[in-house]
Amino acid sequence: MNKTMQITGRRPLFIVSFVLLAMLGYVSVSPAASKKLMRQSEQERPLQLSLSDCLLLARQRNFDILLTKEALIQADAKMSQAKSAMLPFLGAEGSYVRLDKEIGFSLGPQFLTFIDKDTYKAGLVVRQPIYIGGRLNAARKASQYSRDAQAQENRAIEKEITFQVTRAYRTAQVAKAFRKVAVEAVDLLEAHEHDVAILVNKGANPNIDLLRTRTELANARKEMNGADNAVEVTQTGSGSFVSH
Repeated sequence: MNKTMQITGRRPLFIVSFVLLAMLGYVSVSPAASKKLMRQSEQERPLQLSLSDCLLLARQRNFDILLTKEALIQADAKMSQAKSAMLPFLGAEGSYVRLDKEIGFSLGPQFLTFIDKDTYKAGLVVRQPIYIGGRLNAARKASQYSRDAQAQENRAIEKEITFQVTRAYRTAQVAKAFRKVAVEAVDLLEAHEHDVAILVNKGANPNIDLLRTRTELANARKEMNGADNAVEVTQTGSGSFVSH
């Protein structure tokens, strides 16, 4: 299934407005809830590139694929050149010769001109190679084999790029899923810390409970930072296959 990579869980505009109202005092929210809403407004931005879009961009912009396409065009040109050498040649020729004087001979009282001072020649020329030691046929076959080999190399490179882009895309999806879990864990622990702090201030819970909660929150934030770094790495790896 080709799912669109998109993380849009909530409305960023609504979240930002809600946080601003809370900062102005019109809405009462806990610090943990405020951080949660702001983090969602910053991180949950939609990524509207599907796997098919990424593959299309890679085929259009990847340098390796573009170079192999140019090489295939050159192989086609060489094959056409080799074939054209076996075809008849039709051309036009022309010449002009000027002498110092006419060339002729005298016959009694008359002078007969054999070659005029100005001589013009024009005509069409047709050449058809018949046999040149098999070189033309050998050149044609060699160009055909070269072209077939280049086409096969193009397909192999395109398949490799397709595999790499697909793997990077799926890895990015997994990294985003882990980050979502890490963010939700931090949000829960922040809310729990807020509640425990109230209970400790009221004397209902011992101070050790608050310290234990803050330790768990610090570990969860560390895991969330690692998940954020993993998402950035996977996105950078995906972009490396789409050269601009």
